[in-house]
Amino acid sequence: MDREDLDKLARDTQSMGWERALFEFNRVRVSEGAAPVDDPRCNDWICLLPHGNFGSALVIGPGFGGVPIALSRMYEVVYVIDDVLPRLQFLEARRNEQGLHNIHLILSDKKSPLPILPGSIDLVSICDSGWIDEGLSFELVSAQMHRLLKNGGILYFLAKNKMGIQNLWRSRSELESKAHSMSGYVNVMEREGFSEIDFYAPLPFYDGIPLFYLPLNDKRAMRYFFEHNFQLFEMVSPEVKKQYGLQYTLAKTAVKCALPLGLTGLSRHFLSGFAVFARKGAGTGPWI
Repeated sequence: MDREDLDKLARDTQSMGWERALFEFNRVRVSEGAAPVDDPRCNDWICLLPHGNFGSALVIGPGFGGVPIALSRMYEVVYVIDDVLPRLQFLEARRNEQGLHNIHLILSDKKSPLPILPGSIDLVSICDSGWIDEGLSFELVSAQMHRLLKNGGILYFLAKNKMGIQNLWRSRSELESKAHSMSGYVNVMEREGFSEIDFYAPLPFYDGIPLFYLPLNDKRAMRYFFEHNFQLFEMVSPEVKKQYGLQYTLAKTAVKCALPLGLTGLSRHFLSGFAVFARKGAGTGPWI
């Protein structure tokens, strides 16, 4: 996303209000064949959180506000950190127009120490996968988030799968990223002191607009999905089919082979990426 486009969005927000400015921003994006931003389906993972009122949440990489605004109704205070100034300017206008005074905005890049007190946060949400895929190593991110969370606090993040099917046609240099496999993420988090680590597949792609959140620790749910829901992807628009045609064809072939052999559970190792929940400290039983 071009910085020039974000600067224009920030200016338009000041003159016409956040809602109309965002509508015009998305209208141009769609006319150019891009997906709209701030799709409410990107907030659906919040439904997997425990119910109740909580103290504080930290959202890193907030997009255009959907996640922090949804969390502001559940948490007393929501801190928002982003490294793109015009996006924060847009969020400031949106927050003020909606009267959400418990959202606090912080400009900080990926490599600067986060200005948050250790042990003060109930939920950390890293919604921009770039903070892990392109920023710091996951080992360092995991350590930082563990330090910020209260005991029993929850970490949620999106992350690329090193074993993902999208890597089949990438060069070795392109694969030298900070991503891990499913077991790799678990090993890092368990060493750091996280427990109750649950993986979901935001389908069709972890860094797009999710249509499903498939629990990867439930083999029966996975088999049901591939038997009864997978074909729903045939209903996407021609533009999406063209963009992801090769990946979908590979996935469709793999599903046809795996179902008769009862091997659908293996698919979790080759997804493009994951949505991950983990709790700081010793396990206390199911929480999602």
